[in-house]
Amino acid sequence: MKKQRTPFCLMIVALLLATGTPTTSRAYDLGVVPGKVIYYTPSPSWLDALLGNEKYTSDPEIIVLPNGWYLMCHRTFGNLTDDTLRIYKSTDKGTNWSQIVTFPNASSGHSFFLHNNELYLMGGETIIKSTDNGTSWTPAYSKTSFIVNGTTNYSTWTPNNPVEFNGRVWSAASTKIQSAPSVSNLLNGASWKWSGSPGSDANWLDGQFTFMTEAQVVASPEQGVVILPKTNLLPYSALIRGNKTTGNLTFDPVNDFVELPGAEKKFGAAYDAVSGKFFVLSNPVLPATANDPNLDPNLTAALIRNTAAVLTSRDLYNWKVEKIFLYTANVNYEAFQYFNFDFDGDTMVVASRTAFDVGDTYKPPRGHDSNLITFHTISDFRNLSPNHVLKLSGGSVLRYEKTQHTDAPLGAFALGSSFDGSPLTSPNGFGRKASTGDIYIRETGGRILRFDAAGNFLEVVASSPVSFQTSALTVTQPANGECSWSASGSGDWSEPLNWYYWGRPDTSDEIAVFGSALGSASTISVKKAFSLKGLRFNSHGKNCTFSGTGSITLAAASGNGIIDIEQGAHAIQIPVSLNSDADILPGTGTSLTLSDDLRLNGHVLNVEGSGDVAMNTGVFSMDGGSLLVGAGSTIAFTNVLGIFDGTLELAAPSNFNPSAGDTFHVIEGDVDASTFNQILLPTLQEGLAWDTSSLFSIGNVSVILKVPASWMADYGLPQDGSADFIDSDGDGQDNYAEWKAGTNPTNMLSFFSFDASGSLPVETGFQLRWNSLTGRTYRVETSTNLTDNPPFTVLQTGIPGEAGLTEFIDTNTAVKKQSYYRVYVE
Repeated sequence: MKKQRTPFCLMIVALLLATGTPTTSRAYDLGVVPGKVIYYTPSPSWLDALLGNEKYTSDPEIIVLPNGWYLMCHRTFGNLTDDTLRIYKSTDKGTNWSQIVTFPNASSGHSFFLHNNELYLMGGETIIKSTDNGTSWTPAYSKTSFIVNGTTNYSTWTPNNPVEFNGRVWSAASTKIQSAPSVSNLLNGASWKWSGSPGSDANWLDGQFTFMTEAQVVASPEQGVVILPKTNLLPYSALIRGNKTTGNLTFDPVNDFVELPGAEKKFGAAYDAVSGKFFVLSNPVLPATANDPNLDPNLTAALIRNTAAVLTSRDLYNWKVEKIFLYTANVNYEAFQYFNFDFDGDTMVVASRTAFDVGDTYKPPRGHDSNLITFHTISDFRNLSPNHVLKLSGGSVLRYEKTQHTDAPLGAFALGSSFDGSPLTSPNGFGRKASTGDIYIRETGGRILRFDAAGNFLEVVASSPVSFQTSALTVTQPANGECSWSASGSGDWSEPLNWYYWGRPDTSDEIAVFGSALGSASTISVKKAFSLKGLRFNSHGKNCTFSGTGSITLAAASGNGIIDIEQGAHAIQIPVSLNSDADILPGTGTSLTLSDDLRLNGHVLNVEGSGDVAMNTGVFSMDGGSLLVGAGSTIAFTNVLGIFDGTLELAAPSNFNPSAGDTFHVIEGDVDASTFNQILLPTLQEGLAWDTSSLFSIGNVSVILKVPASWMADYGLPQDGSADFIDSDGDGQDNYAEWKAGTNPTNMLSFFSFDASGSLPVETGFQLRWNSLTGRTYRVETSTNLTDNPPFTVLQTGIPGEAGLTEFIDTNTAVKKQSYYRVYVE
């Protein structure tokens, strides 16, 4: 007889019957939850979650009323939800809350907004109004009270803080926008106009795009009305603009996707007119979380919500993480998410849909599956700064950020892997120098390393000016505007995670610092146009190349733009332009090569330093600007289309005091002298003048003795210096050369010359003869090949002149097959 099998379906039923669902819960503690708990529902058992018998919190919304009250509302979702919309108020700045209204069978995604000091609540298929601060509402709540364009199907509605702008009220849903005239009856669906959608294309974002939804609406005088949706699975939002008059949407998928950490899930957004900034609360994914070996493999970036951060932007394109304000290490089942916020003076008030282990029978199945609605505040939100500490852990120095809950891990403090030839090994203490913010780290072997506040290695020191500690060390942030490259070697400029601290440099106050994080040869991919104050290289022999389809504009909000090369040989292979005056400062032994266009746009470019600056291809255009080259500095041009329609100036330091014979190498390469509008040289002491005759042949300017006014007067020539370098008699030598040689500047037959026929071989070599004067000295140079570089070498200098003829014998002719000679009056 065959053994009978229990059918599989019956086994499941038996299992369910045997397991059951607990009817009681363990004691739980809402006091462990960060913030103020407004609503709590127990998390389901794993079995209820499997069967879909769940109830979770959703749709948090908050508003600050003119009388100072705070109102919050939310719903629940899941198969066991009661679809109740709950409204709460606090009359004491969020310390205590009371439920004042419930609407059963409510739709989703409600948003508060104020209009003419009257409170509205809009969501799904509903819009209602309160004239008593939310205590009562009219008309009666109904899912079908709000009909726009004949439809009530708004299943993708989400809380989004509607705004009033340009005489209309605007609200977003999914990737659409609706608006109504401010003077209309907002309770009447016929007052509202509903836009279309920008559509979608799988080819967007290099083929990674899937869909956008859950948009937030913002508006400012500079940007107009914009909705910002989340982009599924990717940390990008999109700038979808609403026409301020018609409400129609425009979107450019090439230029209007913006990198926004945490935007792969719903975020909150609003504009603050006081600071002129847009604020976002989102859930960026920390690298420490993404690399956590205990991370549930089913959690995509869109489901990782254990970190809550404040981000800001002035233009909606360039976002900065200002501060992480909440973090939990329990990424698999805890989260702070779907933020909505408002402003109360200098305080940001926040509503969060929160998943948290409160010690009940069951934990939330996932961070997504929230069991709480919580209230939070962020003080002085316009002036946020991260509070960081360093900790010794497992032979490493790790950086953490203090939050309103637990410290958020930010990874290794030291940027890079090798410091003066070896890695950071077995650190056993650290300290901070208060005056500079520099960090000193001591290794067990005794080596002491100095780092800046961002973690860039600076040097190995013999001793530390600060005492060492092993407990957590508070560290200051880098100087305002310094954004350090933190990626290990090469990377994409656009990616915020490649920069410390969570934000690329892209404003006129910011300098991109490339330090010890660079690999031995790193490439920075620049795919967009970025404008910033400058670049600084302190890379300890690690060279950096910028390439791509983008560009860099130096535009300083104050002072000059800057490219400061302290170490290394670097190449910029993308266009560079100036929107402010700028300095290129190459230190000793460093170099910068520009291999694309360099446009001054009418500004001043100052090149100062003993390192090398070269431009080798591209267009150099001045547009009336100035090229200042410091004494001792040089800029080289090779294969460059030069539009030298500006001023070339030699910039002298304050102690500049040259003597006759001093020479300065200013430029070299393909430079057309005729195109400079003017050449400016520093004022010299009495009796000295500038010789620019070789500026556009070999790039030199020299200090020479000025032609005496009395000598010029003897020949009836101007004595103010205006004719010193003019060839008055047309003999090929200017007046300065005639004075120096002792010839007549008004007689074209009188000029210094060297007649080879007057020279002849002699027993001891080759004898040179030339007409000379006493009181002069002469220099003889020779060459055996005029194509050599340089072609001539000096045979002798300081040869005293004699009345009539001076003779000089080259005794080296026995080893020469041929010789060329030239003679200079010194």
